[in-house]
Amino acid sequence: MGQASDVDLLAASARGRLDAFEQLVERHQALVRAVCFSRTGDWAVSEDLAQETFLVAWSDLGKLREPSRLRAWLCGIARNLSLKALRIRGREVPLEAAEAQVAEGSPLEAALERETQELVWGALERIPGRYREALVLFYQEGRSAGEVAEAMGISEGAVHQRLSRGRRYLKDSVEDIVERSLSQRRPDKAFVAGIIATIEAGTPGAAKAGVGVTAGVTAMSWMKIGGATVVAAALAALWWSSGSGAAEVCEAPPSA
Repeated sequence: MGQASDVDLLAASARGRLDAFEQLVERHQALVRAVCFSRTGDWAVSEDLAQETFLVAWSDLGKLREPSRLRAWLCGIARNLSLKALRIRGREVPLEAAEAQVAEGSPLEAALERETQELVWGALERIPGRYREALVLFYQEGRSAGEVAEAMGISEGAVHQRLSRGRRYLKDSVEDIVERSLSQRRPDKAFVAGIIATIEAGTPGAAKAGVGVTAGVTAMSWMKIGGATVVAAALAALWWSSGSGAAEVCEAPPSA
């Protein structure tokens, strides 16, 4: 028996079927958090904003007029919430939230988390927003240009063009670090459980308080296995770039 379609799950969710909405969250959580990260550059903030996105979506299911455009609708909510959060916090995104998530770990784990986030965002923030979002979604969505096109509301040809131009800002070695980091930081089961628990408790405002219901639950195993190697390789790549063509990384793309 095949998976239920988004349209069927939406219809069931609109009738109050929380189990159907849970499947939608599981299916689209990586997409939504990728949109938030492409705007904020902060894993922890993106987690909270993604949770809030789904809580808003649950409350506003009746406002979705075209069920087939669910992904684009979710992305729109995520973008609006991210922009609102940036206006509140100011242009510089603080890292305190991310540091708090690894407070229970070792100082090494905290340092690796901080270094990785700063490194990834340091590479991505050089890219204009429309190219950056395409890159982030592409890597988090398993390299599907079709799904990225659907989420962004543009053609696949436009997606490929944005990916091509976005990559001009990155050296091959830095792009590799960004790709690996994004692909390994997909939300886990705790993310879904936190949203469902919040809805069942009837307190959707909890996510807006800035403290995600899954705060403190972090996927640390990848860092323990290979985080140090990833960060060291990336820092070496950036050091090499600074002495052999860094201007190429920051060079503005041709006007479109």
